[in-house]
Amino acid sequence: MEGGFFLVCHTDFKTTLGDGTEVAVMGYSPDDKTYTYHEFNSWGELVDSKGSVDGDTWTWINDDKRGSATVKGRFRMKITSPTSYNFSYETSADGKSWMTEVDGKATKGKEQARR
Repeated sequence: MEGGFFLVCHTDFKTTLGDGTEVAVMGYSPDDKTYTYHEFNSWGELVDSKGSVDGDTWTWINDDKRGSATVKGRFRMKITSPTSYNFSYETSADGKSWMTEVDGKATKGKEQARR
């Protein structure tokens, strides 16, 4: 994004639950000293996460609303090359015991013009 403060990400995804698209804005909050990630997708989901990076691994934490319940979500990305990363998404009711819900590998496709 112009100015160099935020990165706008456009993603097409395919899952066993169905395909979709998303737009996300990644940045850094100097007040909180943490990375920020705001995602909006074609499934009607909104995700607000705070993240950190340690070497080649990013960790994003959020509150995951599921009907009337809220659980903690943790998304981890391990960069494996300039064009791919491995990832996992875990949830926890107490923020201590985590259960893996999704894991996989993401690869960068050819860039497409966006409007």
